[in-house]
Amino acid sequence: MFFSRTGRTYVTRRRISRENDHWCVKMFVFILATVFLVGIPLYVHSCEQELHEMTLAFTEADEVMVSVPSDQNPQAANAGELLHLQSADIRTSSTNADPDFQLAVPNSLKMKRETEYCQWFEHYTETRTKHGDEEEVVRTYHYTKGWSPHRIPSLFFDQPFRYNNPQRDPFPSHYWQAESASLGDYTIDSDIINSISSFKPKIWDSESLSEFRSSSAAAEQFNYMGNGYFYSPYESSGAETLAKLAGQFLEGSLDVQLFDFLPQCTAGDIRVRYQTVEPKEASVIGLQKDAIGSLGGWTSSRGYVVALLEEGFHTGAGMMILATQRFLHWTVWVARALMMLWSAVILVVLVPNQSLLFYAAGASGLALGALGFIWLIVDPSWYSALLSILFLAIVYTLGNALVTENKLHGQAQGIILKKSYQ
Repeated sequence: MFFSRTGRTYVTRRRISRENDHWCVKMFVFILATVFLVGIPLYVHSCEQELHEMTLAFTEADEVMVSVPSDQNPQAANAGELLHLQSADIRTSSTNADPDFQLAVPNSLKMKRETEYCQWFEHYTETRTKHGDEEEVVRTYHYTKGWSPHRIPSLFFDQPFRYNNPQRDPFPSHYWQAESASLGDYTIDSDIINSISSFKPKIWDSESLSEFRSSSAAAEQFNYMGNGYFYSPYESSGAETLAKLAGQFLEGSLDVQLFDFLPQCTAGDIRVRYQTVEPKEASVIGLQKDAIGSLGGWTSSRGYVVALLEEGFHTGAGMMILATQRFLHWTVWVARALMMLWSAVILVVLVPNQSLLFYAAGASGLALGALGFIWLIVDPSWYSALLSILFLAIVYTLGNALVTENKLHGQAQGIILKKSYQ
């Protein structure tokens, strides 16, 4: 939950600068536009290339993969083969443990400590009103307090004493991972463990907290609040409190607002929770590297590494479908949405003052054509070739329209100048 306060308002008047005075802003906009114009297509290309390589590797893997019926007694004859197996006997080579909190999670493949800080966020709103050759700017600062995954320096806030963010950070976020694990009589390495990401919040019981009370975290006033959270309130010293009050008096921030009476965290408070990967059942696809059942990454003929671990029992084909769907959902579709945004921005800039339907249809066509051009580079086909032709046709039409508009604009300027001389 976030809480908001209103800070100071400034009203200033300034002469409207000439266009040439904004060269710095123009340079920044040019750099930003270049990154946007070039960066998004390059990012989309990398995502589509990755999807293509993944699909080819999974197709090749499906043809050579061997599913073993049990996680017991690895066969020496399978050394060098790509295996798929399932197991409900999962044991790690080491225990993931946090020495700062004296907490341990046996047989967890991964564990991460997520630290959050109660902090003030500063932003402002502006209104601009023109008065002849002057401009009136009204700027109002606003402050929001809530939980942040990182600390926010408040030294350069407009009112740094009133909205002070203590920078205490005794236990920052951290990550642990088992180097290897056993699935029955088979052993998986870090390449395979890296592929699983089914983190779940860890809820601690009294037995797990038996050593926490003597930990370094307990000495920092951390207490377990339930629901997986450890909480440490910020306590300022008397001298710090007096210094803040003096600073607030000087900056004129000794005010009271309704927000102050609501229950809320104090800037400087810290809360910590953990997420772990603790599968009770798992399925794995990997290369059997030796006669004793050590499994690692398998490399396809195109150099793509296949090493998969999924929570629960899945077929080999099902595991590869899940991996592809995750990549599509979290990476590829996001990249394609960015391509749609890229197309819309280009149309708005190059062809302004058009209807919403025009921009929707034009952006869809331009994005689809651009994707087809990328697909033609990644994996040539008649479908991608047709879309590439669509892309080139749209680009040609836009370029031709711009050239025509510039000619008409130049002719209009010439007529105006001719009339002014007459």
